Amino acid sequence: AIEMFKAYLPAASAARIAGRARETYALSAIENARALRARGDKTGATAQLKEALQLSRSPKVIRALLRFVLR
Repeated sequence: AIEMFKAYLPAASAARIAGRARETYALSAIENARALRARGDKTGATAQLKEALQLSRSPKVIRALLRFVLR
């Protein structure tokens, strides 16, 4: 969906906006993984973490992922 909307954004800022959107969705996936882990759904949590890494590997996402793993 992000890539579809990218065509409607100003060319000068499309990549930056799309990157921030991917980062936001990646952070959301990590939060979803927390909730799934709390319910005992390790498979679902793992799937969410994989998706988070596919969406973004920004420093912010990596930090959130490390906090998830270390808790």
